[in-house]
Amino acid sequence: MHVLQSNLENRYQGYCLRCIIPIIFGNMDRFKNQKEESRNVREQLDHLKSQVESAKEHIFILYTEKNASLKTKIASI
Repeated sequence: MHVLQSNLENRYQGYCLRCIIPIIFGNMDRFKNQKEESRNVREQLDHLKSQVESAKEHIFILYTEKNASLKTKIASI
């Protein structure tokens, strides 16, 4: 906390409180928005990962069915 306080004191040295408070709260709002956006991106990424896994399973099923079909045809020859 001391390091954060020191950084804030150095950054806003010479500003009055009326000027500093909106800047700090604006930065906090921006941080909250970025946090919300990153959560949304993570949710989208998780959704895409599940779709990829589902597609991989579907492809594997199709591959094994096609392979079994070919083996049956070869055996019947």
